[in-house]
Amino acid sequence: MLHQVYCKILSNVIREAKRIYYDKKIKKSSNRHKTTCDIIKKLTNNQNSQIGIQKLTIDNNHLKDQQDIADAFNNHFSSIFDKISKNNANNATNNKKVPTFHYYLEKN
Repeated sequence: MLHQVYCKILSNVIREAKRIYYDKKIKKSSNRHKTTCDIIKKLTNNQNSQIGIQKLTIDNNHLKDQQDIADAFNNHFSSIFDKISKNNANNATNNKKVPTFHYYLEKN
């Protein structure tokens, strides 16, 4: 029983010491955002691992070359803007048919 109490106290002291240590490290840093990210990576054992896309299939076309895959993503995301722009233009045209509040005021 006494052992559990001391373990809990020790855990709390260690946790508080770590908090103080990292707080000081962040406050002394010239780039707090980067320091915070580095601390989080260290504490979570999160290493930057870049796993490349080995194969991409678009319309039954299998792409394996990294440049072809990058171009396919670029084309996809570039086309989204065009689709949104066309959709907004169509909505603007369709919205002209909807009466404004002036229409309802004039009827009375």
